Amino acid sequence: MIKKHWLNLPLLLVVTSSLSLAALNYSVSQISPSAKYGRLPFTSGTAHLKRADQNLSSGLEKVDTEKLLSISKASLRSDPLNPRALRNYSLHFRALDKTKKSFSFAKMANKLSRRDVISNLLLIENMANTKTTDPGAILRHYDIILRTNPETYTKLYPALVQVMSTNQAQEQFEYYFKRQAPWLADVMRNTLDNDNGPRGITEILLHTYPGKTVVLPQAFDSNSLFEGLFKRGEYELMKELFLRLKETEPKWLYSKDFGLSKTQRKYGPLAWSFNNSAEFGAYLVESNDQVAPLVEVLASSGSRGEVMKRILFLNPGDYSVVSNFTVNDANLNSEIRYSLYCLKDKMNINFAHDNPIFDIDLLDQDTRTPIMFTLECKSQIFKIDVVGGDSQVGMSVQMSVPNFEKK
Repeated sequence: MIKKHWLNLPLLLVVTSSLSLAALNYSVSQISPSAKYGRLPFTSGTAHLKRADQNLSSGLEKVDTEKLLSISKASLRSDPLNPRALRNYSLHFRALDKTKKSFSFAKMANKLSRRDVISNLLLIENMANTKTTDPGAILRHYDIILRTNPETYTKLYPALVQVMSTNQAQEQFEYYFKRQAPWLADVMRNTLDNDNGPRGITEILLHTYPGKTVVLPQAFDSNSLFEGLFKRGEYELMKELFLRLKETEPKWLYSKDFGLSKTQRKYGPLAWSFNNSAEFGAYLVESNDQVAPLVEVLASSGSRGEVMKRILFLNPGDYSVVSNFTVNDANLNSEIRYSLYCLKDKMNINFAHDNPIFDIDLLDQDTRTPIMFTLECKSQIFKIDVVGGDSQVGMSVQMSVPNFEKK
């Protein structure tokens, strides 16, 4: 009696650390023995193989590899170059732990059809378990699958996210970044949710594009990357990425007006960000004859909150900040607070318990008197908060964009 061999997928897409990629386990599909193939006359092998192939991709529990082999043999009698049949031979020998034979049939199937998902996955698995394998070859098979079978993306992206999040995959991804692979932006977006994702993406970009030549995929939201770096305290890395983007100019990083244009908000907290709600907000005042941009700050009675903020990279030293303003409506309890905090490490994203370099109510200041302060840190965040007060009118103030000058 012939012993049956049941093949349990997952196909193990294990990329070992010795290959300089993350170790991954991923279940692609499983097949059920409940599929009834009936008798297998050789004359209809191709039709049976097509039906078996549909079941193979359906994500069920197990596959009876002996039955699958019989179907494939029947198909090969009528079509000796059927890639699906050869791939099924590979699955059969994999179930028998005959790795070399499995790999040989997978390679033959892949040469006949690069579009076949399972033969590509079998090759990935085999290469991932071979210490001498070029990791770039593994990514090439991922690329083939995603280009020819984009519907597989949701199953495969977790593995690519894990790899992209490490700082060991720079050379392997360089080819796909330079050629803007169609699946790249989607993988980058999903990688941002990983703790090390924003750093991993940035390091690959800086490695791929030497000097000031960094470009991002058009379909990728750069604001999300800068926000991700900021939330993880990667301030210096965020600055380096900005300065090396092909489209940016270094002076923008130190310009008081940077970020007032909507097109500049793709740089996240490096540019001015506005927080507007039904109760308070800050709005750019459009005018053709104004010398410097003006911002109108509004706050209704009883409201309070942050209306503007921006990261600064002022070098240590003595500074002053000046902002002229005109009060349209306000009361004794209205406030416009300027505050500046040092960004020293990855933990001080919440500023509620930090000691500010200064925290001043602008409405208590003479408009001609600059705020003087000394910096010892290399990166800072400047915030503008408002308090509407307790009158029915609330507060309305027009002010110039704050200007920092080193003494």
